[in-house]
Amino acid sequence: MKKKLLTLVMLLVFSLEITIYASDVSSLTAEQKEVKEQISDATDKIMEYEDDIAEINDKIDENDAKIKELEENKKTNEQAIKESREELDPTLIMMQKMNNTNMLATYFYDENSLDNNYFLKLENINTMFESVSGDMKVFIEEIESMQKDIDEVNKLKKQNKKELEKLNDKLAKQEELETSLKQELADIEEEIGKVALTSSGSASSSNKDAIMSAAGISSSDYQYVDYIISKESGWNSTAANPMSSAYGLCQSLPGSKMASAGSDWATNPVTQMKWCNSYAVSRYGSWAGAYNFWISNHWW
Repeated sequence: MKKKLLTLVMLLVFSLEITIYASDVSSLTAEQKEVKEQISDATDKIMEYEDDIAEINDKIDENDAKIKELEENKKTNEQAIKESREELDPTLIMMQKMNNTNMLATYFYDENSLDNNYFLKLENINTMFESVSGDMKVFIEEIESMQKDIDEVNKLKKQNKKELEKLNDKLAKQEELETSLKQELADIEEEIGKVALTSSGSASSSNKDAIMSAAGISSSDYQYVDYIISKESGWNSTAANPMSSAYGLCQSLPGSKMASAGSDWATNPVTQMKWCNSYAVSRYGSWAGAYNFWISNHWW
């Protein structure tokens, strides 16, 4: 009678543990889905910020090209002004001397001794002097106008730079958030791995679904995954083949191959299932393909 009572108590405790594990896994799976949605939103925002940054970079490149063109025009005009000044300086000096002479000649003007044509020539020279001075004034105005354009472009460039810095800050924050969310997801998956196994090392029915969901496997493939894993390891993540180095849920050969899915491959069934999923899809195209192969060959 005592033995029967003890057996009933043990069954009751075992059933209670399974219920607690199922509840924990369900909660973690819901939290995992929420974190995945947050990662997706953060990724979308990062892509939007990258598009904005690309557009601003295009504007900056366009402004840089315009600045370069204006600077080249400025250099060309400055050189033209320099050459014009070099040509005009001797003429201006001579014209100034002749102008002074004209003033003196007017002061001492004598119709009987001076040729009127001389004064007409002086007037022509004065007209030429005024024309050259006007041309120089136009050159200077053009340079001042170009300088204004350059100042405006530089102002716009500074504004674009500030806007780009703001977007870079937002992008950095989004990337930091995404990293944080990914770490949180990894922690949740690790926690699922911890509660997924019973004391015997085999997963319960509800825990199987949680492991496959955490590994990113579609629910439509659960039946194929359950069949293969049940045959390979009986859902024991520490199952080791004594005849070979095959190890884990899907009996990876060797087990160390699963390290590509995570450093905790030897103990975490979620990490193992991620590797199993990659193996099934890459080798057989799908879990259905892997299942059909296993039915025909009794291995995979």
